[in-house]
This record gives sequence, structure tokens and C-alpha cells, in this order.
Amino acid sequence: MPDKKGAPQPDLPAGILQAFRWVLPASGILIGLILLSVSGMSDALAIHKPVEQQPIAGFVALMMAAGGIYFAAALICRLMSASVKLRAWIVIIALGLRMTMVTGTPILEDDHYRYLWDGALTAHGHNPYLYSPGQILQGMSSDNSSPLAELARQSGGILERINYPWLRTIYPPLAQAAFGLAHSLSPWSLWAWRLVLAAFDLAALAILCRIRVSLTGLLIYGWNPLLIKEVYNSGHLDALMLPFMLAAVAAVRRDRPMTATATLGAAIGIRIWP
Repeated sequence: MPDKKGAPQPDLPAGILQAFRWVLPASGILIGLILLSVSGMSDALAIHKPVEQQPIAGFVALMMAAGGIYFAAALICRLMSASVKLRAWIVIIALGLRMTMVTGTPILEDDHYRYLWDGALTAHGHNPYLYSPGQILQGMSSDNSSPLAELARQSGGILERINYPWLRTIYPPLAQAAFGLAHSLSPWSLWAWRLVLAAFDLAALAILCRIRVSLTGLLIYGWNPLLIKEVYNSGHLDALMLPFMLAAVAAVRRDRPMTATATLGAAIGIRIWP
């Protein structure tokens, strides 16, 4: 069995191990091409499009193919000996995979509208927990000049697209701070929100490199096609938690319980489940 550093199986021929050195980066490139294809069809998979016109079967087939290659790559990586060159390849390909999904339309998703609206409220000093989107829409009128009504008009229809509009926001304070940061960078911009998510995701990747996680562990995080789709395409906020959770694990390993508690508390300030 391989050790924790990903040492090769001793009974595998050297030729097979040498071939794996080319198969592994080729697998990452193939995953990237599949994700690029998924991103290219994202406009047809926008949530407002009629279901009968959405190529859902093709999307599912492509993501399954990417997942299968990813699984095989993780198995191959377990057989490889650790080296700086291979680690660099895994990181470079991980960065390239993320670039494939930054420009597409969110696929079958509308959660980002809530994030953009909450960010506008936070950036303008309003309490995002006070009113639901539905309440604000009901209070709007052509002669309503209140700050919230004016902000709703500036949203360009974002407020009307929020799902479950009768519910007030469910996201904790640190998540609201991240929403507000994105709005401050560029109001109502999905690009700005993706940039914030990318900063936290890449921080998580950097922590994994810093703590010298195994090659397989680095690949499992860095090449995960579902993670890349959900963060860089769909814009889900879960990426905000990851560097804090990893920092908590690293602090436990260094026997620093106070630091671990603080960083885990920060993760809880983004989503409750950590």
C-alpha cells in the first residue's frame, strides 16, 4: 500500500510508473476541456430557460465523464512518488481548471441573486435581516423614494429574481460581509462575487500546499469538477468557509486550540454547518 506521501507501489514496473507521469497531467487537461464544454453550454442551461429547451442530459453526461476521469486521476496519483515537479503540475492544472468556469452563466442556479441583493444592503448600511425581498417589492411604488425602494430600482431586476422571496436572508454576518465586499468592488456584479470566492478558494489551496498535504489530497481538492462548477460557475458561498476550516485543522495539528476555535468560529460565521 502507498504511504501517506503517495509513495509508489513497490511491485509496479518502472515503465508503468513512468507512463503514469504523463497520464496524470493529461487527465487534468481532459477534465479542463470537459469543463470548458460545460461552460460553453451554460447559457442554454440558465434557470429561466424552458426546461424542455435545456440540454440537461448532455450536461449531466459531461459532468459524469469529468467525475470519472477525476476519480481515476486520484487513484493514479496514489501510485506516484512525491516530487516538487508533480506537485507543481497538480497546482498549475488546478488553477487552469478554475479558469474554465469563470465566464459562464450560472447553470440551473439563482442563489446568486440573493447574494448580490444582500451585498447591496450591507454595502449601503442597511440591515439585511430586517425585511424579506417580497416585503420590499410589496412596498415599492413609483412615488416611493425610500432608500430601500431606490436600491431595489437600481438592482436592475435582481430583487425580482430572488428565490423564496417571502423569506428573510438566512446567511450569517461574515457571509454578509463577503457579499458587501463584492458589491463594493463592483455593484450588482457576478464577476465581483466570483472574484471574492476565488480569493477564498485559492487561499484554501495555498493552505493545503503550506501544510504539505499528500499529492492525492491536493489533487482531490484542486481538481474536483463539482467544486469548480459550484464555486466558479454557480457562485455558491461555501468556498468562503474552506480556508477557515483548513486553518482550524492545521491549528489542531500544531496543538493551538485557541487558534483552532477562532478560525472554526469564523467558518460558522459564514455557514452554520461547520
